[in-house]
Amino acid sequence: MLIFRKCLGSTSDDKIFCNAIKNIISEYPKKINYYKLALTHKSLHEKFNDIEISNERLEFLGDAILGAIVADYLYQIFPAKDEGFLTQLRSKIVKRETLNILSKNIGLDKIIKTNVENLRNTNILGDAFEAFVGALFLDKGYEKTFEIVIDTFVKQHLDIKTLITEDNDYKSRIINWSQKNKKEIAYNTNSVSNENYFTSSVLINNKVVGKGKGSSKKQAEQDASKQAINKIDINDGV
Repeated sequence: MLIFRKCLGSTSDDKIFCNAIKNIISEYPKKINYYKLALTHKSLHEKFNDIEISNERLEFLGDAILGAIVADYLYQIFPAKDEGFLTQLRSKIVKRETLNILSKNIGLDKIIKTNVENLRNTNILGDAFEAFVGALFLDKGYEKTFEIVIDTFVKQHLDIKTLITEDNDYKSRIINWSQKNKKEIAYNTNSVSNENYFTSSVLINNKVVGKGKGSSKKQAEQDASKQAINKIDINDGV
């Protein structure tokens, strides 16, 4: 009966949505419309008074709040670490690839509203996660949002120790390797017509050693660089 009291006046669909939010954050939302907006992608082209309804404004807010929460948390748990360490680790936690996975792990992929059929190779889920954090902040305030983000999302779904030792800047690594070994390196990156992703090839001495794709030029080049590094590691050279 609690769900009916917390979502008083809602439609049956809203009550189902309200319960889904409760399953994610372990408590009922106060203002369900924030969460509905956070999970509404612009591909629906919904409008209200000629203004397009989407989660982009909440994404903007959530990006700032998430960055502050993660910075706050890392500052507390690593009192002896310098700015460079904290900045790098924060970047690993809030990067789109991590947020895409985190969003799916907590179940946002099941309740997001979008006309995009295949969410792979997009950042739609990661963007929705940021918007969701923005909704949490408006609904619950900073302290409760901090608690939910860290205790329910970060601690349960991310391994901080692994992130510390993980080096995901594949492009920098392959460029450094090429310079050290006096190899010529180049990237051929293009957007795919009528699609929301890019393809990239990395060439070393005019030979393609890695191909990748992603929702941004940067992501596609990182993907191609990762494949190239794996090939170089296996063959011990190019």
